[in-house]
Amino acid sequence: MKPMIQMAASIVAVMLASQALAVTNPNFAPEQTFSGSGDEFAGPDAWILRDLEDRRAVVSSVDFAETGSTIFWFETLTGGFGDNKLEQCVDLTDPDAFALTAVARTETPDSDLRVRLNVEFYASLADCDNRDDRLDDAEEDFRLEDDANTWTAFTLDAAPPTAASHARLSVRARDRSGSGNNPADEPKFIVFDRIEAPGTNVVNGDFGDTTIALATFGEDQGPFGWTLRSVIDQGQVVAESTALAGSAFQFTQLGEGFGDNTLEQCVPLNLEQFSLNVSVWPGRVDPDLRIRLNVDLYADLEDCLSRDNRLGRFDNDIATSELSIGAWNRLTSGSISRSADASYARIALRARDRSDAALSNPAVVLFDAVQLDAATIGVPVNHPIALWLMILALGGLALRFLNTAPKREENPS
Repeated sequence: MKPMIQMAASIVAVMLASQALAVTNPNFAPEQTFSGSGDEFAGPDAWILRDLEDRRAVVSSVDFAETGSTIFWFETLTGGFGDNKLEQCVDLTDPDAFALTAVARTETPDSDLRVRLNVEFYASLADCDNRDDRLDDAEEDFRLEDDANTWTAFTLDAAPPTAASHARLSVRARDRSGSGNNPADEPKFIVFDRIEAPGTNVVNGDFGDTTIALATFGEDQGPFGWTLRSVIDQGQVVAESTALAGSAFQFTQLGEGFGDNTLEQCVPLNLEQFSLNVSVWPGRVDPDLRIRLNVDLYADLEDCLSRDNRLGRFDNDIATSELSIGAWNRLTSGSISRSADASYARIALRARDRSDAALSNPAVVLFDAVQLDAATIGVPVNHPIALWLMILALGGLALRFLNTAPKREENPS
């Protein structure tokens, strides 16, 4: 290929490679889960969780936090506000300035997806901690029905009684977007950041003081943004210094079928040609230890979440015998053409082990750096488009030269 044509083709390749669709949590950032028993148990630093029973709460490291780099969310929403409560007792340092604000967002807006802010006032810290002799309370419900993935501040205004010295702040969430005032079949989530109350001493309101460790997940759970639709044992985020961001995802036990372990996510599409790409680290290689990259296409998010009315399916199976053992290998689904009606892709990472060593030497397979990228375009040397690419490249260089060339100052005389 002639140098100028090669340069022009490289420019297009770089432009395409820079186009990527927004996979949530592509590098499996560390998360901290909170669970317990009884009416109350410890939550993120300075917070308690009330009435969750066997449900969990999570603090996740993300790149879209409204403040800092952490968010809070209830892992399983129910149809009632009483089942998920995040609470903290605070001093009333300036009662006249008091208000309770929580910033929240969701990927799936719905008039029946709601946040409740509640406050109870007490005459002492002991009464607040024990919820004894409440002086007054106030609450307000807010709908998350507007823009998706947009932080919105919700504020409850309440006047503390004169005798109140402490307030119990409570942030709650519920989902009745399914049938019969029940949660949707495919779980929906509300995430929180920046809980604040002027006139008090709220601690860890942005969850940035939370100790972040590594989490394990069961069926219908998953790292933030992901869902384990099926899993034999558990999925987990593990520390791995060679991973892109220092952590990776692993199925703790592989089965004989790809359907035994499936980690999935719905991603909006705006590219006509794209590919699913992921880095995989196999601790053992074998023709019968295999990875599957799967992409299903849907018309909208609702169909994608419910897996209804699929428009197309693309699978690519890769034997680990074709990969380097104990090293990161970049795998791809190959180029996928988006059908005219498709606006969402449900991507899935799967693995299975039918090798003779499956029981005696369980396989460790790690996943990292998941991306949906624009498919690259090859340009033949003698293709007419090469000439146009060359002209565009030369024109761009000329404009750049003109814009950066030093300008001679005119003689003021």
